[in-house]
Amino acid sequence: MITYDSDISLINNTTNKFNYNKTNWELFQDCLKHDQNFISTVNNVEYSYNALVASYITARNISVPLKKGKFKHKYSPFWTPECSIAKKEKKDAAKNLRKNKNLNTQIIFKKCKANFKRVLAEAKQKYWSKFCSSLAHKPNLKQVWEIVNKLKGKNSKTKFFLKDSTNQVIEDRELTNIFAKNFENISSDKNLNPEILFNRPSTMNKYINTNLQNNNKIIKFKVDSTKINEIFKISELTKILKTVNINSSPGCDDIPFSFFVHSPSNVINYILNIINLSWTTNFIPKNWKTSFVNPILKPNKDFNDINSYRPISITTTISKIIEKMIVNRLSWYLEKNNLLNPNQSGFRKTFSTYDPIIRLNHEAEFSIDSGNYTIAIMIDFTRAFDLLWIDGLLAKIDEPWYYW
Repeated sequence: MITYDSDISLINNTTNKFNYNKTNWELFQDCLKHDQNFISTVNNVEYSYNALVASYITARNISVPLKKGKFKHKYSPFWTPECSIAKKEKKDAAKNLRKNKNLNTQIIFKKCKANFKRVLAEAKQKYWSKFCSSLAHKPNLKQVWEIVNKLKGKNSKTKFFLKDSTNQVIEDRELTNIFAKNFENISSDKNLNPEILFNRPSTMNKYINTNLQNNNKIIKFKVDSTKINEIFKISELTKILKTVNINSSPGCDDIPFSFFVHSPSNVINYILNIINLSWTTNFIPKNWKTSFVNPILKPNKDFNDINSYRPISITTTISKIIEKMIVNRLSWYLEKNNLLNPNQSGFRKTFSTYDPIIRLNHEAEFSIDSGNYTIAIMIDFTRAFDLLWIDGLLAKIDEPWYYW
């Protein structure tokens, strides 16, 4: 008999996750309707927000079943119950063939295999046809490519195995610190020319002494600027909840968009009071400013190079809701007062990347017909968003484009 006295810890990588597809939403709403937390008045943003999260977690534990174990199969969006039946028949026929190797079992296996192939192809075709028919005039290209990659069986790598100079795999804790340090250095002022940093204070002082003294040109915007700073209405919140992506990943509070979408009226009013109190008191809870940063490998880059990854920040869902509400107000204000350059196509409704391409093509054809030339200057700033000067940006957008 051999014995080993050392303690051995079992590493279990399978985690229990909630299966939101099988949520009992009636039970979820009923639990929130009778929750005493939503009767109290919202006097403290942090306290009320924590009470909201606690109520959501309690309702989730009651109404959402757990999904145990690790899901080993690839996700197939086109998969149907008929595919599962055909696959099971093929699997049973293969087992029977291994036990009884004769002509009859071999014929049955080949028929089941061909049937599974046919059912799978029909499911793919039906899913793709249905998906294409649901596309709008200007579809979301990100969503289209995600579906195409899923149909091809491509899955993004969520686990990184980077090696150090000695060809040893870096541990997760050390790798996390390496990524954090690298992302911090990317946004550091050390990457800028010292002369630029030296001239920034004088630039801002010049702007304050000249531009802010002339307030006549912004008088006509005063009424609308007052409106965009008013407290939010219930109609603004419900409008956003109708457009959110319920499949979006939740943040550090682990509260998905589906909880907000299926919340009863008393919870919606409670959420609105929290948002308005934060809006009027300028207080933002810590969790609203906390995000999960996931490194995503850039296309056609070396996965062993730490600089080949770009950070994606996942914030809390309530933060995203507030951002969308603010964006709606700012978009209304900018479009109404004609504060955007008419040639700007990015980040605007009814515009797309095709607009500048069409404009460039028109100018080029006109120049060719008239015997002239068209010169296009395309600038790609390295780490433009990472090294953005916030004060300079605020000073630039303080004036309408036609005053530049």
